[in-house]
Amino acid sequence: MDEWLTSRIFGFPLMLLILSVVFWITIEGANVPSSMLATLLIDNGHSALKGLALGMGLPLVA
Repeated sequence: MDEWLTSRIFGFPLMLLILSVVFWITIEGANVPSSMLATLLIDNGHSALKGLALGMGLPLVA
């Protein structure tokens, strides 16, 4: 395996393939926490803040 990864012919393409896989895992893996934050902040947080603002008597903005 070391001969393949360090050879002049296969070294760069294999390293670029490994880098691409790691990059793809990073981007795809970020979707899970991102969707959790969006659900927490937009779905739950917005309605809670709106209710708090209405309770304080602040005017609604269209």
